Amino acid sequence: MWRVCWRNPGQSACHSITNYIHDIAGRERSILMFWAKARRTYANVSKDDPDIRTFLALADGFQKDSYKGIVGIVQDAGHRWIAERTAETSGPVLEIGFGAGRHSLFYSGDPKRYFVSEYTATHLETDVWKSVKGRSLRCDARQLPFFGDTFETVISIYNLEHIQNLQEVFEEVFRVLKPKGRFLIALPCEDGLSYNIGRELTTRRLFQKKYKVNYDKVIAHEHEWSFKDIYQQLAETKFVFGRRRFYPTLLPSVNLNLIGCIECIKPAPTGQNR
Repeated sequence: MWRVCWRNPGQSACHSITNYIHDIAGRERSILMFWAKARRTYANVSKDDPDIRTFLALADGFQKDSYKGIVGIVQDAGHRWIAERTAETSGPVLEIGFGAGRHSLFYSGDPKRYFVSEYTATHLETDVWKSVKGRSLRCDARQLPFFGDTFETVISIYNLEHIQNLQEVFEEVFRVLKPKGRFLIALPCEDGLSYNIGRELTTRRLFQKKYKVNYDKVIAHEHEWSFKDIYQQLAETKFVFGRRRFYPTLLPSVNLNLIGCIECIKPAPTGQNR
């Protein structure tokens, strides 16, 4: 076995590389808080918790910070992938979970055909929301107030991981989409190896230092699902999977990427030309 050795004045010591790594890993485990552990540790945290209240009050600033640096570049890749897909269509587009409106910077289709919805009131008074006045609606994605077969495309960007009862959302999206319509999704690779480590090295440190909040509580409260959870639930719907893309490596692996994009298609009725 390879060994790493060092000499101190008056003594020498040798430790195997294996033991050395295990020693470091043991110390790191007391610091690191990956998503699954956060969910177990703070399973009962509620919106009344002081850290969650602080997060909700500063949500706009939190989101802007999350798009800085290399993390922001990778997240924006998901926006660009979806914007390229929506540019392929001339029909109406609905975004569920508009939030702070980041995707409006990337949407390149006809603005008159771009409709947005959001469940919370957190961002409603921002300039971005005012810019989509007349095409925006505050509503629950599990009860969309639209007729069936209305939209050619529905998009959801870094939003589904926050929602309970996802099957209700999927049923509603399926209902309001036209036949052969597309549901375009961007998700964090939550609980993937790269995403967990990346969060520890970037977002978690920044948020805890700048905002003095327990970021593990925030993640446990805000992220209901991992990437694989959501993908498995999509597989149980009537949608047909189309294209996929992962960033930044482009390799089809949750563990090796930070962001995953998925295209789901509403099949045409039986007997209709495809």
